[in-house]
This record gives sequence, structure tokens and C-alpha cells, in this order.
Amino acid sequence: MKIIRFLFLLTILLTVTNNAHALRPLETDDGTISKPGAFQFEAGVIYEAGHFGGNDNLSNFTLPFVLEYGLLPRFEVGLRVPIISNHPGRQGLLDLTGHLKYLIMEESIYFPGVATDLIIKFPTASTVNNLSTGEPDIQLNLILSQDIGMNKWFINAGYTKIGNPPDIHYDDVFNYGAAVTLPYNQKWNFLFEISGETNKDPAAKSDFLEIVGGLSYQTMPNVVYDFSLGFGLTSSSPDIKLGIGTTVEF
Repeated sequence: MKIIRFLFLLTILLTVTNNAHALRPLETDDGTISKPGAFQFEAGVIYEAGHFGGNDNLSNFTLPFVLEYGLLPRFEVGLRVPIISNHPGRQGLLDLTGHLKYLIMEESIYFPGVATDLIIKFPTASTVNNLSTGEPDIQLNLILSQDIGMNKWFINAGYTKIGNPPDIHYDDVFNYGAAVTLPYNQKWNFLFEISGETNKDPAAKSDFLEIVGGLSYQTMPNVVYDFSLGFGLTSSSPDIKLGIGTTVEF
């Protein structure tokens, strides 16, 4: 309840008159660029439970905080600070990530919108508590978006160069995702997604793959709340995933 009160109060404090346009609560990026001079803040709580490729049934909460800023008409910068708790041996602040998103081509009737997102993971978290590898990662995503009727479709594909700590080898990662938003009315939207990525652990028996469904509710022109429910489709993925959050532009 304290987390919900915090998100509600923060939303009220940041409320102004821009338009919110995030694709929360999904992992797939919608390719939207914040307006020049505008900030976008995202906050939420994610609960995951499952075996995660092991024998023990584990669960954890993650609190992702994201701040994005429209630097130029087609260029956006952002920071993500996630916190994890209730996971055995892994509690605290995770690695800080920064991203640079650029809109290459705007969507038209015949061609989808095209954007790229460069994401850099900085090894800021503790290696003692298994919160970080201690090495940076570099990820590049390609984002396609297209309106089809009243619905909006998104496709992501990306590659991550994993930094290897001494005496440990991780495989580089390929990620992908497809999502659609289905408007119910001016305030409510249904969202569906399938996303996955290859496992960086060479010894892992499976990769990550999950499906997620969600709802978003726009309470004000610049404020959106969301809820999501997801299920893992592989042994390495969480069995169940629940999320709530908010997006605010100011």
C-alpha cells in the first residue's frame, strides 16, 4: 500500500497538460520520441515467481524507475534505475542503464515508423550480492511501428554485446518482441505482447519467452495507469508475472 500511495502522490505532483504516450506495461518499445523539452517519468512494481531455470521456486519484486527527455524533435535520452527485493541473495539497486533513441523515419500509410534505441548498461550495482556482472553491456534495438485500423502494432529486434567478467563467459543476446494496442474507448486500451531473448548463460537449457496481456487507463491527458499479467513459456522464464505502474509527462 505504501508503494501505491507513493506512485499516486508522485503522479499528482507531476501532473501538467502534455500527452502521455508510453507503451507500459509491455517490454516492447513503441518507438515514440518525447517532445523536445518534455520529460516522461515511468514507475511501477513487477512481481515474478517461478523456477527461473533452477530447481527452487523463487519470487521477487522489481521496482523500475525510468526518466526520459526529448532532446531534439527526433532524439530522446533516458535513464532506468531498477531496484530488486525479496530475491534470495539478490536485493538492492540493480545496474543503471541509459538509452539514446532516434526516430529514423516517421510512419506513413504504406511504410512503418522506424526507430533505433542504443541502450548501455553501466556496472553500478554490487557484484558481491550478485546484482551485476561488473561489466558494461551494449544493446542496439530496431523498432517498427504501424497503425492498422484502430490498432497499433510494434515489432522489436535487437542484439546485446555482453561484457564478460574475468574467468566467466557469457553469450551475446538476441532479443525480439511483437505487441499490439487495442483501444476500447478514449481512456482504456488493451495491450498484448509476446517477447523473448536468448539466454546469456551457455549452460542454460532454454531461452526466455513470455506472453503478456495488460490494460492502460488514461486518467488525465498526461497521466496513464497500467496493469499487466504475464506467463512464461519456457523453463528459464518466470511462471507468472504481475505488474502495475504509471506514466507521466511533464
